[in-house]
Amino acid sequence: MNYSNIHPLTFTTSAVAVSYLLIEELNVNEQGAIGAWFNVVGDILSASSAWEGLQQSQLDTNDSHDDIESLKKSIDKIQKIIDSHFNHKEDV
Repeated sequence: MNYSNIHPLTFTTSAVAVSYLLIEELNVNEQGAIGAWFNVVGDILSASSAWEGLQQSQLDTNDSHDDIESLKKSIDKIQKIIDSHFNHKEDV
């Protein structure tokens, strides 16, 4: 599911609306049980997304390191070409 196009205020307001609807329908004990259940779901989603984000950032870091190494090699090759070109001209 893609929720990226939902405005943050709309997203949060929907949670408030659902909460008020549940308050009207549930007694205190039921509210506590459902609230605790939602907390557990939220904690699991939070932990999962944090772990996925950490793994992705480590992959991005490795990719950046590989890109830097590739650029260094390219620069070295270009430098050798330039050096050989200027050395060749001096010989002429």
